[in-house]
Parts: sequence; C-alpha cells; structure tokens
Amino acid sequence: MKERDEKPLFVRGPSLGARMLLLATASLALMVLDYRNNHLQSIRNALSVVVYPIRVAVDLPFSATRWLKIVMEPLTYRSRIRTGIRI
Repeated sequence: MKERDEKPLFVRGPSLGARMLLLATASLALMVLDYRNNHLQSIRNALSVVVYPIRVAVDLPFSATRWLKIVMEPLTYRSRIRTGIRI
C-alpha cells in the first residue's frame, strides 16, 4: 500500500487583514504600556547608543558644509571689499 500524503486542513495562513489587525493591536498595546510604565526605556537607551554613530556619519556632510560656509563668509566678504564689489 502507498502511504497517503497528509495535507493540512488550512493550506494558507491568516489573511493580510488579520495580520495587520494583530500587529496594530500589539503595537498599540506596547505603546500604551510603555507610556504608562516606561518598560522600554532601557531598550531605547541601548538603541540610541548604537544608532548615534550612524546619525553622526550621516549628518557629517551637512555639518561640514555649514561649517565651511561660516568659515568662508568673512573671507569672501573681505575679497569683495578689496575688489570694490558692493553687497
């Protein structure tokens, strides 16, 4: 005799709408619990330590550009005065 392949009763998992509802409910519950009891403060602190160097690296081009503008502004102003260009 051949062994019969057992197929599960439900081939597919829960629908996308049901998954979305479950995840939305879980996230709201976590937000309420965290707001009331500060359960996730230590996790937030640890993540901020990990993410801070990434934030600095991403912000580096913008802060360098700002710094260069501040440094170069007096130099360009002086050169305009020397050449007689009015601002």
